[in-house]
Amino acid sequence: MKKIILFFVGIALSSSIYSQTTLSAGDIAILQYNADYSPHVIKFLALKSMETGTTINFTDNGWTGSALKTNEDTDTWTATSNIKAGDVIEFTLATITLGTGGDQLLAYQGTAGSPTFIFALNNEGANVWQTSGSPNNRESNLPAGLTNGVNAVALTEKDNYRFKTAAANRKGKISLILNSICDYTKWNGHNSNEKIFNQNIVSQIKWTGSAWTSDDSPTGTTDQYFLTNIRADYTTGTDGLFNANELKIRSGRDLTISSGESITIQNSITNDGSIIVEDNASLVQVLKDGPNTGTGYTVIRESTSQDEEGNYTYWSSPLTNSTLAEVTTAEKYYSFTAATQTWAIASSSTSMIPGIGYINTGDNSISYPNTYTSNFTGSPFNNGDISVSLGFTADADPDTDWNLLGNPYPSAIDADTFIADNPNIGGTLYFWTHNTLDSAGDNTQDDYVLWNGTGGTGSCTGCIPPDGNIASGQGFFAQALASGNATFTNSMRVSGNNSLFYRAKQKDRIWLNLIAENSFSQTLIGFLNNATDGVDRIYDGIRLNGGGKINFYSVLEGKNYGIQGKSSFKGKEIIPLGFNSTITGEFQIDIEKIEGQLKNANIVLFDKTLNKKHHLKKSAYTFLVDVAGTFNNRFVLYINPSKIELTDENEKRIKIFLKRKNLHIRSKKLIKRVVVLDIYGNQLLHKKVNDTSLILPLTKRKLNALYIIKVILKNGTVITKKVIE
Repeated sequence: MKKIILFFVGIALSSSIYSQTTLSAGDIAILQYNADYSPHVIKFLALKSMETGTTINFTDNGWTGSALKTNEDTDTWTATSNIKAGDVIEFTLATITLGTGGDQLLAYQGTAGSPTFIFALNNEGANVWQTSGSPNNRESNLPAGLTNGVNAVALTEKDNYRFKTAAANRKGKISLILNSICDYTKWNGHNSNEKIFNQNIVSQIKWTGSAWTSDDSPTGTTDQYFLTNIRADYTTGTDGLFNANELKIRSGRDLTISSGESITIQNSITNDGSIIVEDNASLVQVLKDGPNTGTGYTVIRESTSQDEEGNYTYWSSPLTNSTLAEVTTAEKYYSFTAATQTWAIASSSTSMIPGIGYINTGDNSISYPNTYTSNFTGSPFNNGDISVSLGFTADADPDTDWNLLGNPYPSAIDADTFIADNPNIGGTLYFWTHNTLDSAGDNTQDDYVLWNGTGGTGSCTGCIPPDGNIASGQGFFAQALASGNATFTNSMRVSGNNSLFYRAKQKDRIWLNLIAENSFSQTLIGFLNNATDGVDRIYDGIRLNGGGKINFYSVLEGKNYGIQGKSSFKGKEIIPLGFNSTITGEFQIDIEKIEGQLKNANIVLFDKTLNKKHHLKKSAYTFLVDVAGTFNNRFVLYINPSKIELTDENEKRIKIFLKRKNLHIRSKKLIKRVVVLDIYGNQLLHKKVNDTSLILPLTKRKLNALYIIKVILKNGTVITKKVIE
């Protein structure tokens, strides 16, 4: 990662790839049932938009009350293209033979052994479902999860039925259309061939400037229509929120989604006017192939406050065709080349590829500290699957496999879902916060901000860490574990959460801070049901040394982790901690936040160098660092310790004592350096040596005073002992 740290600056704005649409009870409705035709044909109405590949099983097997019967047949319908809510679909049955003396037709997803029923029709009897559990193949109990008159209909015994298509029964809200279809009085039945149902069912709502108009006026924001038609300017902040199956904007009209608000579109957008998504607002689309027409699309994003114009910010575009000029007018632009792990100079005319991250300095026309506003405009919203080819070297060096990615949608995405659905990237995402001035030199920053399945780390005391929602326009680094693609999908998109709106996801977790000389580093340790005590892709995140003055981490299997996820909390835990530093002086370790069972636990920090234990819940622990370097054997975090062994095994191999104003040291290992401090931390002696036995004069020594003797061995081991005569 050393090649990329100079410009790694975060913009803190702010389940699997669909194979089919998952349907619920009432998402379709059967409109026609013909038993006198050969082959038998049914028609059904889509009350929810469905993507290509969606399947629905139709069966004339009855429901016993606990299971489907097995004496009859099942046919499966598959959507060969996107289906819009309101489409009437004709399906020719291949194996099912509908009984002319009464039968049933049940629609479900899933398996016959574990069906999720969507709609059901029965014409055996007098407008009733059977309850006897009779083995008669033409009888059926009401399927589980359905309600007669709501998402199921029972008719009298006729060979053929069709829903009446009078205007009063086929316009208005989707919920009222479904109610009408499930009303048995609204059906025509015959024992001879019934004419084919060939009319559309209309469900539209129109905004005319001061009110919604439709055949059934809306009573709330959850009311659904096949088409939502914006025929006058509309702003969600003043006119209210809505969701839509299909959205149409009339020419010359604007739809503005206000900051902090979100709308969801199931299928397509026909945009003859303009759609403006304000900063921290969201537009979510569900169907991955839902087409977006027109060019009047705008997404507004505001950067975080920057100290200087030269500070870099990460971006990605939510539109299909953007240039870096839409971000801001900057002095410098860069893209990152994953294949060579190098930065490439870009310009304002550089096209932004969806799913890829880019960086630039701030707006050069304003004074700083300040924020600036980016306007992505002129092309449709990205929607559906967005794949990015990963750079991967297969050279066993993880520092050559970094990829700069970015959220490609006008809505936030869920980081956990992105990580889970992309197994060829590491389970930790890396964001950078700009905590120091660009003029301080080479954009060297204090800390990476990390997110994985355990949680996120912050960038300063009191700073809110990432919560797992990656905002629209946000760029981030991920590490490739294998060649292939990283893919963004609609299933990752979330409604709202397009800023730092954090989820209260309570786990057994503790955040620890290391603070020194205006520098900060945070580490997170969490205990989770699905994690192990070893290294887990999704729950453990390597601490990257970004050139900051200090880095704080836990140590696992010889590696340094900014986030460590362990198995479920067992009541007592021991976690080695480490840090590296390019500075010396006074340092402090404290608890930033604590959750779950750890709130009631004893949290003890053991300083092996000073043989000192400290209860972190009572106060922060302050200590001195007099030599820059890496210290992976100094601290241990104990949770609910029964006993802490204060004697290091190395002490048995070395003798340290004072005699006649001389310091005597005898070691079985080669000694590299000796440091002597008084009780106040003042350095009395600092000497480089290369021996196993030595006598050093300590002329400033006072009798009956306590001294701290630190011996650094050639192998890196640090042994500290308090001595007094």
